[in-house]
Amino acid sequence: MIRIQILRKRLTLHSSARLELAKQEGKHEVAVTHNEALALSPLPQAELTQVQQKVNAVFTPRVFIHIRDEAQRDSARRLQEELRAQKYDAPGIEKVNVGPQRPDVRYFLSADAEEAERVAKVFRSFGGANAQPQFIAMAKGHEPPRPRSYEIWYAPPEPVLMPLRPEAVLTSPKLLGPPDKAVFGHFPRSTTLT
Repeated sequence: MIRIQILRKRLTLHSSARLELAKQEGKHEVAVTHNEALALSPLPQAELTQVQQKVNAVFTPRVFIHIRDEAQRDSARRLQEELRAQKYDAPGIEKVNVGPQRPDVRYFLSADAEEAERVAKVFRSFGGANAQPQFIAMAKGHEPPRPRSYEIWYAPPEPVLMPLRPEAVLTSPKLLGPPDKAVFGHFPRSTTLT
């Protein structure tokens, strides 16, 4: 019994040293997978599961929603209501002018990948067609992200292209301008083509 306690204490010290070294090197994620957590921890798997449950109890998953156009706000509100019904904290909807060109679900800790996929699945049912989770690594020197934080990004709306009549473009005096100016491929009268 005493020997087991001594070994457990050595493993704890070893794990603490590895964690401390990782912090000094600027690595914010040390035990990113369940297997790595087992390798770093002297705790049996049942106790690790209890620790993970306690972490999940402390950190409610938080989802920030970003839209690119006001026409997306209704869909985003329904998505926000659904996320809240599934016990996610969805504090608000923000309209932004820049962002990804396709629907995105972002997460910042690799340990959150599985839950990010669940968030993406909900998003796909509310206008985020083809949305995939994307891991975003924090830049060195930044504060480590809060566990279980996610961002949903709507894609910008498709541009509406109006068909033009070719004869309107070529014959409209407003589009061509004065005859002595080069506009839309027209050259001044003094220019000769060779």
